[in-house]
Amino acid sequence: MDDRVRLKVYYHGQILLQTSEGVKFVCENPLDIIIPFTLSFEELKGIICEKIDSQTTRRVSCILYRYPISVFGGFVQFQTKYVTDEASMQEMFSVYLESRSRISFIELYIEFEQSAADRDIELEDYNSDSEEEFESNYEVVDPGVDEDQADEAMVTDVADVANALANQQPFVEPSFMRSLDLEAMHALEFPQYVNAVELPLLPNGEFTVGIEFSSREAVIKAMKDYTIRIGVNYRVHESEPTTFYAKCTQYGAGCDWLIKVSKMSRKFCWEIRRYNGSHTCTRATISQDHSKLDSNTVAEAIKPLVEVDPHIESNFLRKFKAPYLQKLIVNIGYSRIIREYQTRYQRLRERGEAYTNWLDRIPREQYALAFDGRYRWGHMTTNLVECINSVLKGARNLPVIALVKATFYRLNELFTRKRAKAEARINARHVFSELVTSKLHAN
Repeated sequence: MDDRVRLKVYYHGQILLQTSEGVKFVCENPLDIIIPFTLSFEELKGIICEKIDSQTTRRVSCILYRYPISVFGGFVQFQTKYVTDEASMQEMFSVYLESRSRISFIELYIEFEQSAADRDIELEDYNSDSEEEFESNYEVVDPGVDEDQADEAMVTDVADVANALANQQPFVEPSFMRSLDLEAMHALEFPQYVNAVELPLLPNGEFTVGIEFSSREAVIKAMKDYTIRIGVNYRVHESEPTTFYAKCTQYGAGCDWLIKVSKMSRKFCWEIRRYNGSHTCTRATISQDHSKLDSNTVAEAIKPLVEVDPHIESNFLRKFKAPYLQKLIVNIGYSRIIREYQTRYQRLRERGEAYTNWLDRIPREQYALAFDGRYRWGHMTTNLVECINSVLKGARNLPVIALVKATFYRLNELFTRKRAKAEARINARHVFSELVTSKLHAN
């Protein structure tokens, strides 16, 4: 039996989690190294550092290896494990020897400690380990943590949870919250696209007889925009190739609003022929939901943004054809503070100055959170409002106590139930959930 093994070493690349074969390592120039099984763990790290040609001195901080798992039907899926010491390295060799009929080499992904130049520009409390984990796009499970012990800390009685929350120290407002520009959340995020869809201007925000539209679709869009904006609704009573006739849903019960639009063959346009004026109905409740706010309306609203302003990641890949730098480019855009941005920017410069020269030609406020003028707070507030708005559909207009019972207790019960199901699947040595397994068997 051969007492040597071939390693394929990936570095400065990417870990793809969702591929047809499971986890996959990619990088620009992977290394092929042949080592004996008698090699020690420290010698392995030394050989890897020696083989990788780098202008700066680096030390290996993390080693992951890709190992196969047999699933039903003879298929193989790959997952990852850490190599942290002699024992885990010998385990890696054992797995390889058991499956060498299917795989001819061991695949490793290497991460390095940050250089002194990187550390000089970071914050004092910046955690480089968590940064590496985030950039590499994989989840870390500490093998030293006993899941049973962790589960014992979870309080199953929702009443105890509520009492514990009530007895905590009072909330102290963070200092940055006092300096937020609260008016920023009301500003238009993309003012240049406000009139991206050609619609006639409505005097005083109302329709009038004689207003012309270029097409039937423009009529329907104007109707939807109007009703969504003022919080009312309408019902279509006639929709023919040459006529569009609608009334308020409260027509005959306190509101006489109606509109009739006809196609004018000689003008090649649609024109409002009858209009009864503004709505006189009122809504019993205030809501951000609307029956006319469908997926087509939202898609039309954001279509100019998608077509005109593609993501920086797409532009970068179109320019350089370097998919192994894709994650780093995304992380640069997601940098929340300036020094975090500078750290990742420096890493990109180490890969090649052509990349950063291209990036310098784009205004930073267009792609980096750290330079967006704090508009992300308005973005986060909008996301929070929309999230809560959809979650609480069954709990609107409830008293506070009933609202808590309808949300907190129910959510706690849901997570407890989901955790129990996940633990049962893991203990039974299942790789996928019941739904995924049933779909795989069906196909």
